[in-house]
Order: sequence, then structure tokens, then C-alpha cells
Amino acid sequence: MALILKWRWRFVVSDHMLWVRVTKSLYGAQEGFNQVRKSKAGDSPWERVIAAVNKLDLKGVLSKNTLRRQVGDGRSISFWLDTWVGDQSLASRFPRLAALERDIHCKVADRWSLEGWRWQWVRDINGGISYAHLAELMAILRNVSCVDKRDGWVWDIANDGSFSVAGTRYWIDERVLLVSNLETRWCVIAPRKVNIFIWRMLWKRLPTRVLLKAKGIDIPSVLCPVCGGEEERFNHLFFTCEVAEKVWCLVFRWLHLDWIDVREPRDMFQWVDGLRLPANKKMLVEVIICATFWYIWRLRNDIVHEARLIHKDSVFDSIRECSFTWASTRQKKVLVHWNNWLQIPMVE
Repeated sequence: MALILKWRWRFVVSDHMLWVRVTKSLYGAQEGFNQVRKSKAGDSPWERVIAAVNKLDLKGVLSKNTLRRQVGDGRSISFWLDTWVGDQSLASRFPRLAALERDIHCKVADRWSLEGWRWQWVRDINGGISYAHLAELMAILRNVSCVDKRDGWVWDIANDGSFSVAGTRYWIDERVLLVSNLETRWCVIAPRKVNIFIWRMLWKRLPTRVLLKAKGIDIPSVLCPVCGGEEERFNHLFFTCEVAEKVWCLVFRWLHLDWIDVREPRDMFQWVDGLRLPANKKMLVEVIICATFWYIWRLRNDIVHEARLIHKDSVFDSIRECSFTWASTRQKKVLVHWNNWLQIPMVE
């Protein structure tokens, strides 16, 4: 994303280049950044830059106004239409004053003099809201003056005001990447795709219906596709759904362990960590827990995407078979026999 934003920086600091002039001729004075749209497969490269900038702005990660004008001689900055003081244009902030301006396209240099700011209104401002807005505008411009150098650009999040890919990437990562004291779990017996699934589940990044609805995606229903009784949230899908409850009961009965009342995947793994078992036996319990979560999610996907109804006993059989395959082929510390596995998996 930072590399895409670099093109926006190059666009404003390299206004003499041909590609910049062509882009301005296609997208107008605002270079397309006043558009709010999503990129599509047929979009041009510049439209994808626009989409990236708008997306970061809408998500509150990086404001469009991070890139702003820096006043020099004021000859290239539009007084009313450009963003050069504050986080919006003066025309947006003071629409009444902009409506009274004789030349809405005037430059900062046109309104500046050594004696102070000079105005050209279509009529005198003697009182009312417009007078109050003019007083506020004068307060904003109190410490602003033109100097004998070219107008420039500033990248607000950089200490020196210049754009850098590394600095911008660090800024975005700090606001987008997940931060938590929760350690990443990795079961060495389970396949990589299952470990990635467990990671997404623990971070609540699986596309449940409630989560999709919260992201603004139009879906026909937020009810659990397995039981249809409650909204499809993580704790319901994996624990309180009637099918999930029956599957967990079968799994714990198979392990010869008492069922624990948990409602969050993290709590389940904390329970596994607290078991008073040898490390190799605890690893077998963990891989069975991972397989249970995995097949509950697969059951849900089969119903949603393929409209297939699968009995809970079939899910339990798949958990036993798959976890046996993982345990017997992906670790060497414990010799696992199928017959023993069907009776109680923690018996060598």
C-alpha cells in the first residue's frame, strides 16, 4: 500500500512530467481524489491509486489530507479550493465567505500583501454569521505569510515532511496489524492449513455471517446455517449450536474426559494447556481439539456452499479418522494404533 501511495507523492512533486499532465487532463483539478469508489478489474492504474487512498481514508488509517500544500510564494495554491491550512479547503470550511468571493479561483498570493490580507467581496460584510466566519478565518491566517520561495508539498506523518515508503508502511502497519499478548499457537501434528485456520479463529477473522454483516456485505440471513436458531457468532457456531454441543460431547466421551463449560476457542486451548498429562499425550488432545474445530467449520461450509446436510456422527467419525492420520504420520514420539485410537487415543 505504501508503494501505491508513493505514486500520489510523485504525482504532486513531478507536475512537469508528461504522465502527470495526461492524468490531470483525464481526472480534472482534484486528480480524481474527490471520488469515492472501489477499484474493479477494468480500472486504470491511476484509478487503483485513487481507490487505495480513499480506502485508507474511509477506514481512518491515513487521511487524504496527510498530503497537503506548504505555502511559499502562494502563486500556485488556490486560496479557497486547495487544502493548505487545516484539514479541509477554506471553501468547505467557510462556504458563506466563498460565496461572497469575487474570484473563487484566486491564489493565496492574490489575497496576501505585506500589510495583511486583502479581500474582494461582492458586497461588504458588516455583521451576522459571515462577519463571525471572517473573524474566525482571520484568526486561522494570523501566523500565515508568503515567502520568497516556491510553494511545496508536505507529507504530514513524516518528521521532515517528505514521503518515504518505509515510514508510510510503518504508519499503516501500526494501525492495521493486530497487536495482542496472545501467543500464536502452532500444533506441529496438525497440517499447516489447519494451524492457519486456528489462528484466524482465535483472532475472530473467520467469515461468520454476523461478521460479514458488520462489514457491510449484503447476506440473506445472519442466522446459524447449521441450526437456524441463533445468530452465527463464534461462540454459538463452535460451542452452543446444538450440533456443535453434540459433537463436543462425543469427542470428550471418546477422550474419557469430563466436558468443560467453555464459550470461547481461547478458553478451550487454555484448558488443554492446563491438563496434567505428559507432553506427548497433551499434544494428542490438542490435535483432536484442532480437528474438532476444523470439522465443525467444514460442516458449516458444506451447508452454506453446497447445501449438504451431514449427521453429527459423520462429523465425529471424520474427527477420529483425520486426527489419527495426523497423529500417526506427522509425529514419531508416540506409536499410535488404530484399534487403540478408536477406544481411547491417549493409550499408546
